[in-house]
Amino acid sequence: MSVYWKLTAAFLLGLLLCEFVTASDPVVYRPIYGWNFLTHSSTPIESVLRGQAAWLESAGQASYYDSMAALNYQQAYKQSLENRLLQTEVYYTRKEMAKEYQQRYAEKPPTMEDVKRIAKVAAPQRLTPQQFDTRSGRLNWPHVLREARYDAVRHKIDSLMVSRSAEDSGDGSPSHTKIRQFVEVMKMLLKENMDRVTPQQYANAKAFLVSLEFEARQQL
Repeated sequence: MSVYWKLTAAFLLGLLLCEFVTASDPVVYRPIYGWNFLTHSSTPIESVLRGQAAWLESAGQASYYDSMAALNYQQAYKQSLENRLLQTEVYYTRKEMAKEYQQRYAEKPPTMEDVKRIAKVAAPQRLTPQQFDTRSGRLNWPHVLREARYDAVRHKIDSLMVSRSAEDSGDGSPSHTKIRQFVEVMKMLLKENMDRVTPQQYANAKAFLVSLEFEARQQL
């Protein structure tokens, strides 16, 4: 039997009890000081009605709280979905921004014009007319490389430069191969004695040897 039917039965039983008491002997109620009708029932019927009203009120409040809890859960679930969506949007937005940044500022591969320009700048320079007489084949060495410690190698290079011919000149020719080897020996000697010269003297002598090897590649 449900609670509702139990309360209904109690209500009917209370009515019968009141009728029985009223029909038997009259009851004289004496006043009780400090008592009021706001918090206490004056009759059994009122007591039953108060109990039934309290039960209905509690049931209504329970239903109300259940509905509030359901609404709160739905709101929290909705907020959770919105937060996940926002996180996803932020993630992909940052990813796109990073991709765009890389594409904008990434180092682009050099074009053919860039390669030619770099190669031209990086290529060694030929000897100047003050450094090399093309008609006689004689070299005008820097003072640093005229010292006695370089004499043997320097004389070999002088002889090879003077004896070059149209048949024995150019890149890979016998004269160029020998001159290149002696130039490398001269570079090693210069490096071993770099503490005897100033940085500027060392740089000028090194540049002269590089240009000398490049000059030996040229075809007569």
